[in-house]
Amino acid sequence: MFGGILLVLLSACTKDKVPNNNCPATCPTISFKADIIPIFRANCALSGCHDVSTSANKYVDLDSTNAYASATQAGTGYVVPYNPTYSILLGQLYAGVSNHMPNNGAQLDPCEIQDISCWIQQGALNN
Repeated sequence: MFGGILLVLLSACTKDKVPNNNCPATCPTISFKADIIPIFRANCALSGCHDVSTSANKYVDLDSTNAYASATQAGTGYVVPYNPTYSILLGQLYAGVSNHMPNNGAQLDPCEIQDISCWIQQGALNN
């Protein structure tokens, strides 16, 4: 049921909501270290958010040294390898969704969201 709701929410977030979306039409090969960690560092692993010192968010630590293990911890559903539709992380990146991230109100760049989706679709590898 959750997956169906998430699918509806994700399908509602189309390119027409973000003008001038110049993201690649197909998924390029995504590297966790080269492509995803910089997104986490700039938007998520901030003081008071998903950093190693934040006791309020003990579940997801996106500090670069712990990010992969925390995001892909088996059974959490935060990142479901090969399945972006069922990955909580991706669903939380869209504005208007409850528990929207980043919590500061600004949505990530559409190409950054696409990169995260592609990374998950490619197996959420620690590469």
